[in-house]
Amino acid sequence: MMKWNILFLLLPICAHAQFEKIKSIEVKNNIVSAFVDRPGDLYVILESKTIEKYSVDGAWIASLTNSDLPTIFDPRDGARLFTYRKTSQSFQFLNPLLEEVSSTKINQAFAIAPCLACTFGDQGLAILDSADWSIKRVNLRTSVVTMEASIQPLISAKTNITFIREYQNFIFLLDRDKGILVLNSMGKLIKTIEAKGLNYFNFIGEELYYLQDGQLKFIDLFTAETRSLALPELCEIALLTDERLYLIKQNQVNVFGVKH
Repeated sequence: MMKWNILFLLLPICAHAQFEKIKSIEVKNNIVSAFVDRPGDLYVILESKTIEKYSVDGAWIASLTNSDLPTIFDPRDGARLFTYRKTSQSFQFLNPLLEEVSSTKINQAFAIAPCLACTFGDQGLAILDSADWSIKRVNLRTSVVTMEASIQPLISAKTNITFIREYQNFIFLLDRDKGILVLNSMGKLIKTIEAKGLNYFNFIGEELYYLQDGQLKFIDLFTAETRSLALPELCEIALLTDERLYLIKQNQVNVFGVKH
């Protein structure tokens, strides 16, 4: 269980990883967001509304162009990729070549105004409904709402929630004006990670990490200890795996090998 009752300290623990540049990738348009799957492959979403996939060695694998940018994209384990589109209030699953396998519109019986959605486990969907500011979990196999919880007390007039993600059976919401809201599986707030102005966050092992002040900052989900990692160059997006560090700025991706 995640122990957020432990005193949350900013400990000056620094990683001592070494990085060796492997390759630079230049894409046709600026990159607006990027993601990695569990095996370490990279996905970049371009201003041109195209998703491109690259291997851990920086080789192009596949691309997909849509009429709009996905509101939520999560490559998960690389075998069954998830996207949610607020414009159509629908979610899609893609195969490893970015081909659409299925597309499902969210039933209004589940959520009236679904602004964000993500997978929850293998057969679940977590939905943020802006009609009443509630979190709902739906079993996709049985089409039953298994949990509903109001987050209205957490919402203010300046609320700017832009991202949702499930990890380790917890729900994480990115509020750009507050930071990262951590909810348990029943939708109860456990912790707010105060880091304003973030565009994204990600996970590696038992840690959540985000880019701030030119460093990657990590928070252990079980001990609440933190550490920071200096990066070899300035970037707008940084993604880390056990073997790779991807640093992204405008339309360029620099791929680094990681030596521990």
